[in-house]
This record gives sequence, C-alpha cells and structure tokens, in this order.
Amino acid sequence: DAFAPTRDEFLALFQLRHPLELDFEDKPAGIDAAIDARRDATEKEIAQKIAALLGPGRFDDYRISLEPACQALRFDGRYARADAATVRRLYRTLVETKDRLARLDTQPPAQRDDAAASLKAGLHQDFRTVFDEETTRRFLQEQSLWP
Repeated sequence: DAFAPTRDEFLALFQLRHPLELDFEDKPAGIDAAIDARRDATEKEIAQKIAALLGPGRFDDYRISLEPACQALRFDGRYARADAATVRRLYRTLVETKDRLARLDTQPPAQRDDAAASLKAGLHQDFRTVFDEETTRRFLQEQSLWP
C-alpha cells in the first residue's frame, strides 16, 4: 500500500487495529447511535496509539494511505511500478492542488480561470512523470481535476 510498513510496524498495527475490526465487523455504521459513538471513541483512541507508535512523519504516511483517492492512486501505481513514496508524493500534490484551487474563489473570474488551468496543468505534468496519458486522464477526471 502507500504506507509500506516495516514488518514490525505491520505487526504492531495489526495488534492495535484487529480487535477493533473484530468488535465492530458485524455492526454497520448508522444503525445504532450508541455503537457508532463507541466505535468513534475506540477509533480515536487507536489512532492516538498508532500516532505514538509511528511518530508524526510515519503516522502521516499511514493516515493518507487510508484515503480512498490515495488507495486508487496506489492501485494505478502498481501498474506503473511506482513505489509508496512516489504515490504519497503524488497524493500530497493532489491534495495541495485541491486546496489551492479552493482558495481561488476570491479572485476575479478571469484570473481564477487562468490560475485554475495553470494548477491543473501542473498537476497533469506531475502525474505524467509516473503514469501514461490514459491513466493520468482517468484519475484526474475522477478527481474533477482534468485540465
């Protein structure tokens, strides 16, 4: 995955997460508010333990590897033989571009459109360093970021 844990990290994460998965595997979210509250509290507690275990940098890698867009990117990355660090770099570029696009709303329409086109073109160029044109187009379209 995009996290690429060491063997020791994997075992420690499994020991932390597995009881949660067993406790709530047959209890879908949205059915019982009390169960949802207990699940949320347990997930927060486990996230704190994982953060302490991994440290800030590795925890950030772990956290983003759980994001659906990062998982989709990792899936595509397997075909391009992209390593976990490359996938994380592209994902962070994707998130940064989305953030910058969101901040363009305060600019006049003409400037906003030019700046948005420039940001999307830059993202396209970054993705093309790893993926072919078809994969880049499909992924960026799914993210509503096609230039």
